[in-house]
Order: sequence, then structure tokens, then C-alpha cells
Amino acid sequence: MAVLFAIGVGLRLWFLASYRPAFMGYSDSQYYVSNAAHDLFQNGMRPAGYPLFLRVVHAVNAHLSVTIAVQHLLGLGTATVLYLSLRRLGAPRAVALAPAAPVLLDGGQIFLEHAVLSEALFTALVAAGVYATIRADEGGGARAPGWAVLAWAVLAGACAGMSATVRPVGLALVPVVALWLAAHRAGWRRAAVSGTVAVLGAAAVLGGYLYAQESATGAMSLTRGSGWDLYARVAQFADCSKFTPPPDTAALCEHTRPDQRPRSSAYIWQPASPAERLFGFPPNGDSHLKAFARAAIRGQPLSYLSGVGGDFLRYALLPATQDADAGLNVRDLIYYLSGWGVSGHANEVSALPALTDYYHASGYTIHNLAALRTYGRRVQFGGAPLGIVAVIALLGLALAGRGRRRGPGLFLGVAAVLLVVPVATLDYEGRYGVPAYGPLAAAAALSGWAVYERWRVRGRSRTVPVPHASEQSETPA
Repeated sequence: MAVLFAIGVGLRLWFLASYRPAFMGYSDSQYYVSNAAHDLFQNGMRPAGYPLFLRVVHAVNAHLSVTIAVQHLLGLGTATVLYLSLRRLGAPRAVALAPAAPVLLDGGQIFLEHAVLSEALFTALVAAGVYATIRADEGGGARAPGWAVLAWAVLAGACAGMSATVRPVGLALVPVVALWLAAHRAGWRRAAVSGTVAVLGAAAVLGGYLYAQESATGAMSLTRGSGWDLYARVAQFADCSKFTPPPDTAALCEHTRPDQRPRSSAYIWQPASPAERLFGFPPNGDSHLKAFARAAIRGQPLSYLSGVGGDFLRYALLPATQDADAGLNVRDLIYYLSGWGVSGHANEVSALPALTDYYHASGYTIHNLAALRTYGRRVQFGGAPLGIVAVIALLGLALAGRGRRRGPGLFLGVAAVLLVVPVATLDYEGRYGVPAYGPLAAAAALSGWAVYERWRVRGRSRTVPVPHASEQSETPA
């Protein structure tokens, strides 16, 4: 454990010394800085949770390198919390290190921590929520939850709610936490109260956020662009001959073959997008686009499921692309974050005014970039390793036996949400899968350990000698 964490710390210090103040090659980064500097809700396509985090850290220290150091600490904290979560479930130390390893060592994880992007904060909130959920499930066979259990349940729901203000996919974690607590075996009263309290914790956080959003923009939602995202998901296959477009959306219909259409990003940001030609720049026309997308899904459910399933498999079967509009895989994301290519370099250059306006920064200091990129691309949990671990988690869960599936089930549910919801509501992007690495590894480690323990117990029971009949008669009652 000490060696693994020491390596994780050393890697992050290497990044901090080699590339300052941060990776800004991804276009979202400059928007986050701009939102933090001016109006948290000015960008309708992104929630305000991460810009608020940037603003809070900026109030403590105005150097962006300090913010990046905090994000690296969040990565180390995420690994620690996942380790402690498995230990609370009774896993041995070696098993508990399984989810910490990808968080500490994965190149994509460290690159995203070193960028002005929301993944580090989001992943930490997810891990904290899972830990609080496990603590809320403790307490023996008490029929009614005590105050400590209720406090942990509130914290679990609150962390899930806060994660949704950073990335909307976190909203789907609230029912996972609540249902898992509601399935407690101690009795229906405790289960109902714990699950309800977790929902109330999430509602308190989300209610405050929605009130602030409505006060600032007039819209009560996590973002004002969810309709654009869902439209971009369905625009790749939508055939208006198979459904009736809602009013004022007929101009969105295309006659181009689906295999000749662009990926989702083009439907949101390119001026040639039918949505931009009809409604202008996002998030204008969001409600119309959401209605169109829902009609397309109802009219072409198999096409929608096929698109979602195909993009889901791309997490394990990495697409061979270096085109950001086609969904960057986790290996090409490394280059793109660090200013590679025309788009990545242009994003770094265009981010400079926002950096110099808000932070104590004048430019980039770069050393050992080739070595950083080599590490980032070669030490990867995404792709085939992720697919293998997912298969192990599913098979282990099936073979673990009753009474041993609860812990693995929680982590597998969290990982499923983090992997499925992005491709179901928008598209594949390699960075969307990184927060799921730790929970998925935890599910595989716990289920594998449960299967091992089950088989070991069975093996022992088969080797216990059965007393002879004459010996049994002499045994006292």
C-alpha cells in the first residue's frame, strides 16, 4: 500500500514540475475558467459545480498551479476513500488496493487531474458518496437507524447531489444510493428510512442549486442544454419517415444516410448543424430539440439502443481515431489535452486570455512533455483492461452466492451508471469512462474475493471427516 501510494504521489509531483500551470488543450477548459471568473451560469451547456470549485480555490490562492495541485490531492483522496470503502466491507488489504491502483497510476486519470476539467472533482465526490453509503449501511441488525446511520445517509445523498452539479450524470447515482440502502436486510423500517433520508440529502443540495440556476437564468434545470445533448445522440440515426416530428422541428429532418452523418459534437457546435441553422447557438431551442429527440427514440427504439450499445462497447474496444469530433479515445485524449494537433494547440492559445485575466499566469512552462505523453498513453486502464475487469465483475457477481453480492452490487451499479448514462444521453468520449475505473475495479475485486471465499468454505466442508456410527453413539447429548 505504501509503495503504491508513494508512486502515485511521485507521478503527480512529476506532472506539477513538468507542465505548468495546467493542460488547457481541451476546449471546455477555457469555458470553465470564464464561468468561474464572471458568471457561474453563463454557459448553458455546462453545470456550475466545477466553476464554483475553481472560484473557491481561487479565493484561497490565485495561482492555477495551486488549483491543479488540489485536484491531484483529490485524486489521491479518491484512491484512499475507495481503499477504505473496501476495508469497511471486510475485504483484505490486497483486495482493497484493487480500485486504488487505477486511480493512482492510470495515465488518463492523472492527465485529467492536471487539466482544468471536472473529472477530478466529480470522481472524488462519487467515491465519497459510495463510502458514506457503505457507512450508512452499517449498524448491525437494528430495526431503526441511529443518528450516526442517518448522518451517513444524508452525506451519501448529498455527495450524489453535489456530483450532479459537476456532471449531470451524477443525478442517476441518487437512485442507486437510495435503492441500495433501501435493500438493507435488517428490516423494512430501517431500509425505508435510510433510503428516504439519502434522497432528502440529495434533494437539499439539488434544490439549492436549481433555485440558484433559476434566479440567475430563469431555467430550473442542471443545465440549459440537455435537449441539445439528446438531440445530438439521436441526430446520427433519426429518420423522420418513422416518427412524426413535433411542431417547429421538421427542419431538423435529414435525408443523409446514417453512416454518412457526423458524430454528436458536430450537431451541437458546427454552424452546418440543422439545429444551429434552425435555432441558433446553444442552448437556444433546447425544449424543441428535446421533444424531437424523444420522438425519435420512441419511433426508432432499436436504432437508439444500437447506437448506445455500440458506443458503450467503445470503452473497451477503443476506436482508432484522433478526431475530437468523432469522440476521442483515452489514448488520443492524452495528446489533445496537452496541446497536440491543430485543435489542441489552438485551444491552448485561445485559453491564455482567460488564464491571464483570472489567474496569476503569463504562459506555459513545459518540460518532459514527450515523457509525460508516453506515460499517459502506455499506462492505461481503459480499453481491453476495462473490458476484462467488467467481465470479471459480472461473472464474479453471478457466482458469489447469496449474501455476498451486496458490496459488489453497489460498485457495479455505480460503474454502470457512469459508463452507460453518458452514451445514452450524448455520445462516447474516452474521458467520460475514467471516473468509472475505480468503482469497476472495486466491483471486480469484491466479487472475485467473494467467489474465492465461497469456494474455500466449500472445500473445507468437504474435507471435514464424518464420525463413525460407533463414535457418534458415544458422543454426549
